[in-house]
Amino acid sequence: PEHNVWIWPTHLLAWAILIAVRVLAIKHCSWGVHVPFKKQLLRYCPLFSVTGICTTQLCYRCAIAWNNESLTVESARLVYLLLLLDCTVAYIWRKHHESLHRLIFQPAEIDRFWSDVLHPIETFPLLVCLLGRPTVGFLWVGVVVKECLAARFFRLFWDCCDWTRSQSIKWFLTCCWLFYWIQGWVTFFQQGNSLSLASVDVSAAYVGLRSHQPVVAGLLLAFYTYAGPLYWQLAYVVRFALPKEIESHVASSLACFRLGFAFLPMTFCATVCFLLQSHLFIWTVFTPKLLYLAMFHVVFIPVLISWGAMRV
Repeated sequence: PEHNVWIWPTHLLAWAILIAVRVLAIKHCSWGVHVPFKKQLLRYCPLFSVTGICTTQLCYRCAIAWNNESLTVESARLVYLLLLLDCTVAYIWRKHHESLHRLIFQPAEIDRFWSDVLHPIETFPLLVCLLGRPTVGFLWVGVVVKECLAARFFRLFWDCCDWTRSQSIKWFLTCCWLFYWIQGWVTFFQQGNSLSLASVDVSAAYVGLRSHQPVVAGLLLAFYTYAGPLYWQLAYVVRFALPKEIESHVASSLACFRLGFAFLPMTFCATVCFLLQSHLFIWTVFTPKLLYLAMFHVVFIPVLISWGAMRV
């Protein structure tokens, strides 16, 4: 069963790891250390917000196990509000952190791993944990840690190589993007999805809803289904932002490469479906893949454009 005795220790362990990571991140960052005690409370706001989210999500899971519909809806809506608060707090926290105003590719920035944990993008996995099954929470805690470690590794590699030319930067960022693209789809399949419409978890579309609301339900379902690729691509945009004087030289070529690489599978599937439309194998294998890819780009491109417009 979904809510057996082993699920609850897993939940508690996952949230404990997440809270511990945030505590360590705050401890390793210098902002707010030498201010009065009352003002230091602002420094720990990300910890307070994530603790509230963890507690409320546990209440939400308990309400589901007890079949209490009213408490389930109210606790889910409270989690939505706390997620918005956590994203806002993380944004403000980063603005006050002195070391985050440096360039990303700077050798002296040794605590970048911990500052990555306190980014607004890290609120998105908490939303996925709410929308998904109970077992999804532990998976996404590992995904968050893996992404931060991967970003730290790539930056250390960059610092060791000391690349400064535009061509070198382009190749380096291309390799990073390919890694993040692959990891996004790895997370997609780890979450239990497949290129079959039967694997879509429709229950994620109705978390916190009392009635069917097509727009809200569609957005929740899309965000949950494509949570892996969305998270890794948004994380790439955040982690590997370039200084303005370098970005103008490499941004256009990188954008063309990413766009072509992303649309190539969909173009191939569409061509095969059109040429072999009378074959039964096409409708059982290629068509679901085409639908998944098309829907992903419908969701991904507006989100990426919006995030790029207000990139922190």
